[in-house]
Amino acid sequence: KNWQPAVAGFILLSDFRQAAGLSEAKPVSTIERMAKTRKVKIKAMGQYRLGPVLGSVGKLSPEGQLACLRDTLDELEYDGERPTTIGRDWAEGDLASVRARYSASAAQRCLMRAPGGNTLLADQIAQSARTLSEALDHGGVTVAVVDLAFLLPANGVLDRLRASGATITSPPD
Repeated sequence: KNWQPAVAGFILLSDFRQAAGLSEAKPVSTIERMAKTRKVKIKAMGQYRLGPVLGSVGKLSPEGQLACLRDTLDELEYDGERPTTIGRDWAEGDLASVRARYSASAAQRCLMRAPGGNTLLADQIAQSARTLSEALDHGGVTVAVVDLAFLLPANGVLDRLRASGATITSPPD
């Protein structure tokens, strides 16, 4: 009863995903385990600073809190009907379907409503792009796990890597 609506919604969504067998830690934990067994060096692309995010969301107006809760409930309903669709599209290289289905997550939309939220998101995208660019500069093979919220938007990680001279290829749409 003491939770703000936005936080209550995110806890509900997390509980739903866990009950459905959808891990919020994957695929990162799986890839890390595979890398460790092969003695491959692992470097985190960045730290998602939860404190400032929660601080920003806590400053939302009551209307903003309810908007975040509505977004989260909509996402929960969407996930319940098609929990693996976009992941399957991505795994099959069907980028046209990924782009058609992708939208900012409820958490991202909530953060963007919050004071300073856009700056926090932009900072995380920039940090991820810098870290990945540095890894690519070292040569060899680099495997990166990047949230679609950082990867796909205009001026996201892919656009920044392309702007820094990286060659970006993808399966045809």
